[in-house]
Amino acid sequence: MSISTILSTAVSGLVSNSARVATGAENIANVNTDSYQAKDATTGFGRQTFTSNAFGSGSVQIEAIEPSNVNLAKEFIDIIAAKAAYEASARIFSTAEEMHRDVLDIKA
Repeated sequence: MSISTILSTAVSGLVSNSARVATGAENIANVNTDSYQAKDATTGFGRQTFTSNAFGSGSVQIEAIEPSNVNLAKEFIDIIAAKAAYEASARIFSTAEEMHRDVLDIKA
């Protein structure tokens, strides 16, 4: 697996988790809106409605479906989970930088 594949997967993870947070924020903002249908953003491989594929390989897909109401507890839990997943994807970049620096040190 090449570093560009790993970074591509990390970028798509960042994009999909940003979308998860945005969906949760929209649901929370519209909790008191009459006839608002809550949206649910899930990541995985199924019907594809959004794909981030920044570097031509590895991707995370996100699917938006519309349940019937807004559950604030669920929205906050989803946002916290998306935040943790976003942070994990972001750590890949610092790890890749460290690996790159170590390789340069070994070659020098």
